[in-house]
Amino acid sequence: MKQGEAMKKTQGFLSYIFIIIGAIMASFSVALILLPNDAIDYGTAGVAIILSKLTRIDLSVCVIIVFLPFILAGFIFLGKKFTLKAAIGSIFYTLGLDFFEKNSL
Repeated sequence: MKQGEAMKKTQGFLSYIFIIIGAIMASFSVALILLPNDAIDYGTAGVAIILSKLTRIDLSVCVIIVFLPFILAGFIFLGKKFTLKAAIGSIFYTLGLDFFEKNSL
């Protein structure tokens, strides 16, 4: 394997790691800072929070419902690579929300 290819694979791997870390950090801040203080996030996560509060459906389920159309649109317009990264970020964000909500003080 050439050095350039190895570097490209390493950068690709690191991009996924950073997406996962960012998703977990975002879910932590929503579950443990925003929600306990009755604050709402912006964008699709904010829409999911409002939906959850209005319907009393679990927030992680609402996040999936709100995120899915955007992931599908990303697949159609931006391709598989984008969709994979968006899906991984969404999955870890949702899992993080579920974890932090259930394990908060």
